[in-house]
Amino acid sequence: MIDEYERAFRSEPVHKLASLPRDTINGILIRRGIAAENLEEVTSLLATVGSPLTAEQVITYSFERHNDRTAPFGVGRFGNGNDYPVYYSAIEEETCIEEVRYHARESFKAMQSRALPYPRFYQFVTSAFNGLTLTLCGHEGTHPELVSADESGYPFCQSLARQALTQGISAFHAPSARRDEGVCVPVFIQQALSNHRSGCFVMFAARNGQIEHQKVGD
Repeated sequence: MIDEYERAFRSEPVHKLASLPRDTINGILIRRGIAAENLEEVTSLLATVGSPLTAEQVITYSFERHNDRTAPFGVGRFGNGNDYPVYYSAIEEETCIEEVRYHARESFKAMQSRALPYPRFYQFVTSAFNGLTLTLCGHEGTHPELVSADESGYPFCQSLARQALTQGISAFHAPSARRDEGVCVPVFIQQALSNHRSGCFVMFAARNGQIEHQKVGD
C-alpha cells in the first residue's frame, strides 16, 4: 500500500510543542499560597527563567516504553500505542500550535469554564531530522483518513506506519488535520533526530471565553 507514496531523504528542522508538567509551576505555586488570579503573571515571569525539562528529555520520553500505562507508547493517528513509538513533530511552529489546540481541547474547555483556573504552558523543542521519509501530503483527496477530524482514520494511518517501519522509513511528511497546508512529521526512529534544543514557551490562557496563546520568553 505504501508504494504509491514518494520517498525522499530529507535533512530539515522539525518542531514539537511539548507540554510542561502541570505540577512543575502551577501546582507548586498554588500550594505555596499564590492566588489563582495571580498565577498567569507569576508563571509568565517564571517561564522566562528556564524549562524543567531539557530538549533531550522530551525526545527520550517520547520514545521510551512506559509499562505503567495501558498504552505504553501513547495512542495517536500513526501509532496504536502498543507496538512502536511515534514522535509527533511538524515543519511549522503554527502547525504545532493548532495541533495542541485540538489535542488539549479538554483542558482548554476546563480553563474556559474556570474549572482549571490557570493557564497551560508548552515549550518548543527543535531537532534536526535526517532520514528517509514517505510523502503523504497531496494524497488526502484519495485517502481522507489522513486528515480525518476524529479517530476514524487512525487504523488506516497506523497500517501505513507499520508497513513503513518494515522498510526502513524514518518518518512521514503528512498533512495536518488541524491546519490547512500544515505538514506534520511523525518520526518513528529516534536516531533520525539530533541537535535538540529548547525554544520559547507558549502560554494558552482563557480570556473573554476564548483560548488565546502567546509566546513567552521569546
